[in-house]
Amino acid sequence: MPLKCDLQYGRGVANYKLDRVGVKGVRKPVLVRREGEDGTLSNVLNCSIDIFVDLPAEMKGSHMSRNVEVLDEVVENSISQPITGLEDMAADMCRKLLVHHEYAQEADVTIYAEYFRSSKTPLGRKTFEIYELMGGGHIERGGYLTKRLGVEVIGMTACPCGQQTVTEMLDIKSEHPVMTHNQRNICNLVMEYGEDVEIEADDLIDIVEDSFSSPTFELLKRPDEG
Repeated sequence: MPLKCDLQYGRGVANYKLDRVGVKGVRKPVLVRREGEDGTLSNVLNCSIDIFVDLPAEMKGSHMSRNVEVLDEVVENSISQPITGLEDMAADMCRKLLVHHEYAQEADVTIYAEYFRSSKTPLGRKTFEIYELMGGGHIERGGYLTKRLGVEVIGMTACPCGQQTVTEMLDIKSEHPVMTHNQRNICNLVMEYGEDVEIEADDLIDIVEDSFSSPTFELLKRPDEG
């Protein structure tokens, strides 16, 4: 027996607005193509995607399946027309979400993915390091669309407190670094910017790694460690 009405469009008892209604952790493969130093590079990223819209007070529920429909459409299009970045994909999804959810005033998408990048140890040994990327977008109906790009980087930091303690205890006058302990750190750097701005994730990774005492490596032999 067919339904006489669409339940989501019915009026709820509580009658209050929800800022974020959607789905989290939807996993999809996404093809990304960027211009590298040696030409065009393609990379398939295993992504986890969070998709939200707001829900007005006069509606009882949101059409959750429309979120996944938008996601499937964008992912399928990336096969023939690879995306240039996760943040651009998130921005495209935000626009489409407001089309599919005609009642929504805001849409927000966040995409997480593991990212591998070739690197070299201090003595030139090749390694393959892993990072986490975050690309996002947020749009308001009739307003601006903003993009987000973030990286998660692991590195080592020589503890400055330990160095200061040793310097004071031993009354060391040298300007050279003194002994201390090291700490493994996880640093997250996230940028939020306008739709017409482009930022490279590799540049953010370089900024974070340059801020550490030392980056970490998957394989570090004794000469490199020294």
